Amino acid sequence: MQIENGAPEPKVGVMARLSQVLRGIRAVQADSPLADSTARLPITPALLSSIKARWEQTGVNYERCMMWGAMMLCFFGYFRLGELCGPSTRGSETDSPVMWEDLSVDDSMNPTVLRVHLRKSKTDQFKKGTAVCVGRTDGPLCPVAAMMAWLVCRGTGPGPLFRQADGTPLTQRAFTEMLRRALEEIGVNPRHYSGHSFRSGAATTAASKGIGDATIKLLGRWRSNAYQVYIKTPPSELVRLSKVLVDTSS
Repeated sequence: MQIENGAPEPKVGVMARLSQVLRGIRAVQADSPLADSTARLPITPALLSSIKARWEQTGVNYERCMMWGAMMLCFFGYFRLGELCGPSTRGSETDSPVMWEDLSVDDSMNPTVLRVHLRKSKTDQFKKGTAVCVGRTDGPLCPVAAMMAWLVCRGTGPGPLFRQADGTPLTQRAFTEMLRRALEEIGVNPRHYSGHSFRSGAATTAASKGIGDATIKLLGRWRSNAYQVYIKTPPSELVRLSKVLVDTSS
């Protein structure tokens, strides 16, 4: 546009900086739920409980054990799917973002805290690494218990933290396909759910439990207030808030 208007051609340095700015804008837009024309619904504790109950009735195998550990970690750790699962195309073990050696616990005999070392993430552009910790809940939905069960099933040794039965890393596409099958098994239309629904569900649940904005931002590793868009407010709450505006009792 600048050249067409007769202005001098920009210097290479200017173009390089412009390219960096555009890449940054695209990265922010990609992390926004508004970038997807199809609305994504949050994964809730109720849905997770239903999946768990269904699998316990029909039997837990290697795939389900792996998936349950991944789902629990995704939800309680506010993970982006790409932070736990490899690219959608099959690749080598090095394509997995999280490896077995990136996992640690506070007590191997009676763990209460599980720590995942993220070597890189969307908000860690300089690849300094980030530690994500999840705690034991002592309830049916427990990320520590789910991951310990998965590690027993997986076996110890280096390699992708989540690897399929054939030894290949769990990909984002495989995760999404397993999630859709799980939702179908409990009678839920999977069309409006994706791997990102766990991050959205965690933020939504946290907000509904009264967890403060600053804490949600910290837990989800958000650099901006973009996480607020992920919080799905139920219509009943919107109706209640309308009444609050005309409530004269306070």
